[in-house]
Amino acid sequence: MTFRGKLFIGDCCSEFRYNVDMSSVDSLFEEAKQLPVDQRLTLVSRLLRSDEPSVSEEVEREWDVVIRERIHRYDEGKALSRPAGEVFADLDRRLTP
Repeated sequence: MTFRGKLFIGDCCSEFRYNVDMSSVDSLFEEAKQLPVDQRLTLVSRLLRSDEPSVSEEVEREWDVVIRERIHRYDEGKALSRPAGEVFADLDRRLTP
């Protein structure tokens, strides 16, 4: 399988093309399926994070503060919440033509 695309760096753009040997991907997948669930989830998490831009420690600390404040408000009953199923059902209704 061949992938094509464009890579943008600043004002520059360069085209790229690379081949993917699907048998290697299939082999890795079969091997990963043999891992215990916790190790599979760790692998998935690492793969997903590998494409995310790096975040500074300062930003991480700021997010930790926000998360703790949100948890505190929820624990005190000051935050409104809804079951996830309702939220996803609302999204499905809004996004389905």
